[in-house]
Amino acid sequence: VVVDAPIVVQNPAHGPNFALSPGQPVPQTVAGKVQAATTLFWRIPGSEFEDGSGVVVCSPRSGRRHQIRVHLHHLGHAIYDDPLYSPVDQSAAAPAAASSWAAQQKALVSPLPGCKECSHPKEDPADLYISLHSLCYVGKTWEYETGLPAWSFLSASQSAFVRHIIKDEIARVRHGRIDGGSVIG
Repeated sequence: VVVDAPIVVQNPAHGPNFALSPGQPVPQTVAGKVQAATTLFWRIPGSEFEDGSGVVVCSPRSGRRHQIRVHLHHLGHAIYDDPLYSPVDQSAAAPAAASSWAAQQKALVSPLPGCKECSHPKEDPADLYISLHSLCYVGKTWEYETGLPAWSFLSASQSAFVRHIIKDEIARVRHGRIDGGSVIG
């Protein structure tokens, strides 16, 4: 799946970034700038869990703040434990119904004490974890690759599928077809 949706980058005090659908005007109330953004997504075959979630590989073609998280939210498939872009209330005992984007925006605009930019409180690093892992960073003359995270629960054939995508993306960078970036699992 290719998501070619511009991202409205906002100051955190004004709410989270969001993607625009084709032809969608920037809302008048937005205090941010629009930046082109493209991300490629591959769903790993057979990686689906009972709740319908699964593992995807993402390759951003541009480097925007929260780009992968914003584009997954735009598709309606936010990272399940993402406190900023997931439509599910993670604090509820049972899965909650998805909140409207407007309600999320309103809740996130209210500043909290802590951060000098958005007044967000300082938190325990363990509370800041989400299920997003960088497998590979690639430049024209360099690359850095790491292993798959334990939470991905991928079989050998699924891991091979991921490695094939990484190898193909590295080749695209090396041959100048894309500028570089990262492959995320």
